[in-house]
Amino acid sequence: MRWSTHSRATHMSDIPRPTLMVMPIEDPSWYEVLHQQHPDGRVVCIRQKAIERSAERNMFWTIYEPGFVLRQHVHVSDQITHLVEGEFHSGDTLCKAPAVLVLKKGALFGPVVAGPKGALLLEIFIGSSDSSPTDMPGFQRLLEEKGIRQLPGLATGPK
Repeated sequence: MRWSTHSRATHMSDIPRPTLMVMPIEDPSWYEVLHQQHPDGRVVCIRQKAIERSAERNMFWTIYEPGFVLRQHVHVSDQITHLVEGEFHSGDTLCKAPAVLVLKKGALFGPVVAGPKGALLLEIFIGSSDSSPTDMPGFQRLLEEKGIRQLPGLATGPK
């Protein structure tokens, strides 16, 4: 957290200090981000809870439900992700909890295929969490091979 200064501050005690923020994971403010229908009729999604959204950083609790497939993408900022529970594949790489993933700005991530129990992640972006898709034709082929239908609509909560 960056220290802020105030032009009228004459003593260190006059400068606002950063504060501790604690957000229990049980907080009910989860929202659904993306939805898919699988061949067995299940609708699966990615759920998130925003912990912080600012110009300096964006932090989310993220749940990949079992079997969810997320397109390959890149982010515009560095990302640190703590894989707390579960597992997923990012491309050919199996990521199993507990693990920490570090992605530099512009690093390819995915396609992500959540494991049979899904995955719980703490995602931290140093800056914006915006992303751009890569290889959309490959993603469409993967969905077709798995018999998955991407459902319309994105977030049901804050962006």
